[in-house]
Amino acid sequence: MTEAEAKNYPASHSIRASMSFRYTLNNDHGLFAEGMRVEVIGFHCCRSRFYHSSAPLWNLRVMLFHSPVEVRVKQQPFQKLSVPTFVCFDSREPSSYGRDGNRTWDHSWVRLGGRHIFQWFRQYGIPFGVPIPCLDEELWLANLLLLQRELDYGPKTSDPAITHALVTALIRRVRRDYLMTTRRESLPDVRLLKAMDYIRQHLSTPIQIQELARVAGMSLPHFRAQFRKQFDQSPGQIIRSQRMQLARTLLEDSSL
Repeated sequence: MTEAEAKNYPASHSIRASMSFRYTLNNDHGLFAEGMRVEVIGFHCCRSRFYHSSAPLWNLRVMLFHSPVEVRVKQQPFQKLSVPTFVCFDSREPSSYGRDGNRTWDHSWVRLGGRHIFQWFRQYGIPFGVPIPCLDEELWLANLLLLQRELDYGPKTSDPAITHALVTALIRRVRRDYLMTTRRESLPDVRLLKAMDYIRQHLSTPIQIQELARVAGMSLPHFRAQFRKQFDQSPGQIIRSQRMQLARTLLEDSSL
């Protein structure tokens, strides 16, 4: 995206017209929280290409298809997507897309990895392998460009807190579109997600349940009930579990 386009955004006709990149990071570059990392981000056009993934990799891909393409997850039949459409892929499951070799199509994506990436992602209630209509394609791409530019600073200069905020914004954007297009009431309450974010950010300090209720904007009894209903655990159990995971991560990292 040129400087002139950036100044005129979102009046510019399309960020897509000026994007074409694949950005692969090393192990240290792209770390943002609890050993989780951005592995690859990119945008490009595919011509007559069929992609098939069957390797049990411990990462996930959040992809936005900007052109019509056929997608298959696990052993389900191929389905042709309307566009623009998100699909979140669990890389431990086989997936395929781009079956029609005569078609040109493009997509953008971010691939995330790390020990806790699946648990962190599922807390947002977004299903894997399910097409999710994208309600604001340009905003997604603008967010992706911001992430790319932050990572351009390199592992010694880029700020993990900023990377975490940008990745969280991407995932919440997908969650919002899923919520708005399916109207699923079973999705996590945004107020509870704020409490979960607070827990992750304060694992090294005492956490009071009353403070979590305040962050969520709920009364204490209502917060306890809604939290357990949503996550099948009490706030105290979640806090202990998160701290144990953090301790294991620190021990593993110190032994390397």
